[in-house]
Amino acid sequence: MRKLTSEEYILILFPEVQEYMTEKWFRQECYLCQPFEDQEHIDSAYFVPKDRVKEYDVISQYKDHEIQSEISNNKEKKHG
Repeated sequence: MRKLTSEEYILILFPEVQEYMTEKWFRQECYLCQPFEDQEHIDSAYFVPKDRVKEYDVISQYKDHEIQSEISNNKEKKHG
């Protein structure tokens, strides 16, 4: 059994984790949070590798920037 550490993984709660669930790597690299003994149960929370979270955030920011640029360009074309 693999030991998950806070240096390697981030616990991401539902519904935020849904953004990652569509990625090809999700099923192989992420782990469902399962409580032991008296620990609190958290529905649909997963441990996601930190490097994947950073990678995803960078890609999301880039896509957001592209979308905003496209919106700005369309506005300029309409008013220009």
